[in-house]
Amino acid sequence: MKLKLAAEIFEKCYGITILDDDFQVDINESEISSEILVKLKKWYSEYYQYTGMSHVELKSHASEIEVLDNRGKDLLNDIYKSRIFNDINEFTYYSRGKDEVLLKLDSNGRPYKL
Repeated sequence: MKLKLAAEIFEKCYGITILDDDFQVDINESEISSEILVKLKKWYSEYYQYTGMSHVELKSHASEIEVLDNRGKDLLNDIYKSRIFNDINEFTYYSRGKDEVLLKLDSNGRPYKL
């Protein structure tokens, strides 16, 4: 199974989706720490405003998106290190602002070469 973090329309999971069998996680029902959950909700609420913008509009917000993407990659690492999703063999951070995968970790936390 694969975990993807991206600021998309997943109101109950704050950007986290579990891929394979179209399964979505309700973060409020998971064992994610309150510290990570607070960071995740803050990142998601700040990033979400950019998700409906065109590529032209996004270019004018490049510096804000860069900051949010860096926080998103840190969150993905925090989620991996928390080990609450034991069946996951791939962790991916997808930038909605840049429309590309920025970080992919294997089940041992090693980054894939993109």
